[in-house]
Amino acid sequence: MGETHLDRLSVSSLQDRYSLVRSAVYTRLKQLSIEPEREGKKSYVDGAQLALLDEFDGHIKRGGSIADFKPASGQLVKSSGQMVESSGQLVKSSGQLVKSSGQMIESSGQSREESFMLLLEQMAERLRPVNPLSSLEALEQAAEKGWLLSTSQLAPLVKLTRKSLIGKKRLERFGFTITKAGRNGAESAWRISK
Repeated sequence: MGETHLDRLSVSSLQDRYSLVRSAVYTRLKQLSIEPEREGKKSYVDGAQLALLDEFDGHIKRGGSIADFKPASGQLVKSSGQMVESSGQLVKSSGQLVKSSGQMIESSGQSREESFMLLLEQMAERLRPVNPLSSLEALEQAAEKGWLLSTSQLAPLVKLTRKSLIGKKRLERFGFTITKAGRNGAESAWRISK
């Protein structure tokens, strides 16, 4: 993101900031072991947590994953979302120590087996060849089957952000005509045709 420095930001604002659906925001918070501070009915992240989220967002947009994310602070984020300082000690984003004298304490709520399986899945995903036509194939299939896609499903397929689709009623991309067709839950629904 930009050079704006904030002391805190509501978790609900993160959806617009990163063009993500609510569940994806909470997935990132969990991956980075960020525990927002609750105040009444709202939750907030502090400035340091927001900086980490901004850094992670940039990393993801450059094609990275949680497994290879290395924040500028010198901490490494493990696939379970745990933060690891250069000393090898595990810490949460709040700075709380969760490993001392070689004894690991699980802080993410995942067992070691679950963390290991997640890491293996991420490694397998990175080794799969990327099909540059996969988004076109998905659009073709949605057109053939008459599926209505939500904005968050459509945006990556047409290489646009969710935010850029707001206010549009129709667009043409990659030989497809994409028309707004009502709602799909909390998001707009889109019909794909050729």
